[in-house]
Amino acid sequence: MKRAIACALAMALIATSAPTMTMAADKVVSTEVITTAKTATPADTSVTTNTKKKSDGSTVVTDKYKNGSKISATTTKKGATTVVANVKSGKTTVKSTYKSTANKKTTVAISSVSTKAKTVTVQAKVKVGKKTYKVTTINSNAFKKATKATTIDLSKASITTIKKNAFKGSKAKNIKLNGKTLKVKNIDKKALAGKNKKSVTITLVCKNKKQYNTLVKALKASGGSKITYKYKKAK
Repeated sequence: MKRAIACALAMALIATSAPTMTMAADKVVSTEVITTAKTATPADTSVTTNTKKKSDGSTVVTDKYKNGSKISATTTKKGATTVVANVKSGKTTVKSTYKSTANKKTTVAISSVSTKAKTVTVQAKVKVGKKTYKVTTINSNAFKKATKATTIDLSKASITTIKKNAFKGSKAKNIKLNGKTLKVKNIDKKALAGKNKKSVTITLVCKNKKQYNTLVKALKASGGSKITYKYKKAK
């Protein structure tokens, strides 16, 4: 009997000391492993902003957060901007890089995401200092460094353009896109090259089935003829 009681107490102690996960509307934090990573969304809102002028005429604006997260934007004399976000969540850092699009200074392309998370959610905007940049483009090989990601969610971002080999190199089997903003003319002919498998599913959030069917046709022509497509009606 004493041995049984001792075993029960030991099991209870192990259960209470196991890693726990806390979820909130804007963050997912684990004491051991992060399963969902959101780009450019530090959990800590305590931020210090620093602005520096460089000798080449460029301007660097850096936001440093209390939890160790850092987001910096470097803008050249010609107005081209590169944003690098190192966002900490628990013990994991999500590094994402954005580059300004050709025509607008307030829109950026997601160029690289580096994380060990299983799910990557790309936010609609990235904020640095007093400026907010809208994410509208997926650049080539953007998720190659998200080595363990099986799901890539871009349904909240206003993506209009998908460039060549956008998802090549990633292991993602589930991709979610915002069909309301995606333009057929801006889908590169090789946008889905390297992901053309039946095991890959792309969910399109669209206003109606007509919009969905038009986008599916364009995506199949961009190297995604074998991919499984799903329709989700936009709210």
